[in-house]
Amino acid sequence: MKELPKPVRAGSDFLDNSKAYIIDNGVILFVWVGSACSQQWIQDVFGVGAANQIDTETGTIPEKDNSHSRALRRTIQLLPRGIRHRKTYIVVEKSGLEPWMKKYLVEDKSGAANMSYVDYLVDIHRKIRDLIS
Repeated sequence: MKELPKPVRAGSDFLDNSKAYIIDNGVILFVWVGSACSQQWIQDVFGVGAANQIDTETGTIPEKDNSHSRALRRTIQLLPRGIRHRKTYIVVEKSGLEPWMKKYLVEDKSGAANMSYVDYLVDIHRKIRDLIS
């Protein structure tokens, strides 16, 4: 692998539960694993038979000698490096960490009074247009 996979928009509506995603904000790195993710991929990467058996406490991705494991670790290596080492969290869909992780998805509303990033841009655009007219 020489380049990163195609990016996905940062919103929970864009996460497919049959896949796994890397979510990186430069400080924290999440590996989100959908509940319907391939059992073979989960076995190859984490060494367990199902998503609910993944050890999410360690925050490490085990080094396994297979193409899926190597591809995931290589993808993480290709991410732009920040000033400091990112903390890694493994998040399985519908686990206790998922609501916390979703706060970092900028296209989602993170609370009743908060706007998504898209809503924020629309609001700013509207305010600028009102100032000009």
